[in-house]
Amino acid sequence: MNKPILNVGETLTVSSKSNTPVNGFFYAVYNADNNPTGNSPTVVCTGTGTNAQCPNGGTPMILSDPNNKTDGTGLRTSGSAKQVTNIQINAYFSLNGGQWSYPEAKCVTFTKMGAACVPTWTPDPALTCTGTDVTQTSNCGGTRVVPGTKSCAEVGVCTEVALYAKTATGYSTTPMTVAQRNALHIGDKIRIAITGSKANLKARFRVFIDDAVETPEWKMGQAYSAANHLTMYFSDYEITKAGNYKFEGQVSSK
Repeated sequence: MNKPILNVGETLTVSSKSNTPVNGFFYAVYNADNNPTGNSPTVVCTGTGTNAQCPNGGTPMILSDPNNKTDGTGLRTSGSAKQVTNIQINAYFSLNGGQWSYPEAKCVTFTKMGAACVPTWTPDPALTCTGTDVTQTSNCGGTRVVPGTKSCAEVGVCTEVALYAKTATGYSTTPMTVAQRNALHIGDKIRIAITGSKANLKARFRVFIDDAVETPEWKMGQAYSAANHLTMYFSDYEITKAGNYKFEGQVSSK
């Protein structure tokens, strides 16, 4: 026998030799797990039938040598059985279709079924962003392609709101200091710049004067201030009355 352990899906070759010329071999398969007396394992049954050795139905599993010279009536060249853990195989001989040999200890061999492999797939698709496929491999040797399940959509957030003073030639490139903001007067105009956490976010802002929101509530950004499209600005916002001003910005990908 060429395999001491037989795994699921594998095949097994059993061969034997006799000490006298014979022209037929067959092999009976026994379940060594069901051997209550220690020297009489039960047969492995397969298919249909009412054989007395198969109390739950079926026929004893007998495998025939494909090179038998006798007609092999009643013998089968293949069969299947419910999986067992330990298997005993006995070899029997005959000459010219005569009586089959008695079971001999030297003509007995054993094998056992290996445990079925339970696949574990890596890498975890939860580590790959949705919209991207990941090729997984298993401990059983298989490969497959599955979609990633990780949500990688970046949520844009407002990271800064800055005010810029208007000058005779345009707007300052340096944000206003606290002192400059406190020195604003009615009629002064400023630029409000809103910076987001990612490029191409749309920006809007609103102004609270003495904790009351100015109407209309939202003012939309007009253009990006640089090629990276991180900062959107609104120009010529005018201070219209005295009070405490608070500027609030929001960004959106829509």
